[in-house]
Amino acid sequence: MKKIIFLLVFVLSWVMASCQTSIDVYKSVIGKWNTVTKNWDYSDFIYSDITFTLKGNILTAGDRAGSRYDLTGKGTTDESTDEVKVLFFKRCIDEKGRICSIGFMKLIKENVHVMSIIYNDTIFRYYIKDSDSELSGF
Repeated sequence: MKKIIFLLVFVLSWVMASCQTSIDVYKSVIGKWNTVTKNWDYSDFIYSDITFTLKGNILTAGDRAGSRYDLTGKGTTDESTDEVKVLFFKRCIDEKGRICSIGFMKLIKENVHVMSIIYNDTIFRYYIKDSDSELSGF
C-alpha cells in the first residue's frame, strides 16, 4: 500500500511539473505612452536573463521584484497589424493587484517574438530566446 501511495504521489508530482512552460528572455525595453504621437516611446535595450514560467493561469518571472501575473481575462488573437502578428493576448492582474494585459507577438519587421506586459501608460517588452520552440506551449 505504501508503494502504491508513493508511486501515485511521484506520478502526480511529475505530471504537475510537466504542465508548465518556461520562456527565456534575453533583452527588454520599457515604453511610455506618448499622448501627442499616440505611440510608445521606448527606452534603450536592457540586456536581461529572465525566465518566465507559465503554470496554469499563473505567469511568474524570475526577477528581483517577484513579478506574478494571474491570467484571468478572456484571450484574443484578433489584434494583428502589418507590423505585429498577435499570437496570444489576455487581460491579467499583477502581484500588486493592478490590471494589465499580456501579449505574445511576432514583430514582422525584426522577425522576433516578444512578450509584452502592458499597463495604462507603460509597456514592458521582453524579447524571447529561441522563440519558435518556446511559444509552442501557447
